Amino acid sequence: MHIERLDKAKIIISLCSQDMQDFCLNFEKMNFQDEHSRVVMMRLLKLASVKTGIHMHGRTVVVEALPFDGGCMLLVTLLDKEKSKKVYKVKRMEEHPAVMFSDAEKLLSAAEAVYLRGACMHLNSLWLVDDRYYLVMDYPYMSTLLKGMLTEFGSYLPLSVAQMSRIKERGRLLVASDALRIIGCQMSS
Repeated sequence: MHIERLDKAKIIISLCSQDMQDFCLNFEKMNFQDEHSRVVMMRLLKLASVKTGIHMHGRTVVVEALPFDGGCMLLVTLLDKEKSKKVYKVKRMEEHPAVMFSDAEKLLSAAEAVYLRGACMHLNSLWLVDDRYYLVMDYPYMSTLLKGMLTEFGSYLPLSVAQMSRIKERGRLLVASDALRIIGCQMSS
């Protein structure tokens, strides 16, 4: 689980598939009418409030759940009372966050640093194209912590759908899923 403050009124909570299992949550059944889901969501909101310093008591809170490969991201938005009638729509992301590494040494160093730090590192694939390594995230959001750690060793690239297609056509898939975890685990042992 990763909790990050986006601004003074927005928080994102990322739950991987293991978190969903640990909390006994199912994305399809998750809503505030379900007693178990409501209890878990309230605990997550309290934890997010403590971790980010954003106080939610007495404020209107909108929680949007976005699924991704067995897990989900919760976008928590706190509304001012006069703005509480505003409706937010979720747009489909047309970009894939990715990091390009110029050589294997930088990739291995980045994976080891992320693994040792315990940052959220699931749902990503590794591609080799023209002697460069592309770590592509399988979800539309990369946390600031993870992005900062990876860009110490490589270059951040928001890939369009066309760019992603070119990587898949011209490149060779090295690791299909959880590339950072697999490489980091190998490096640290």
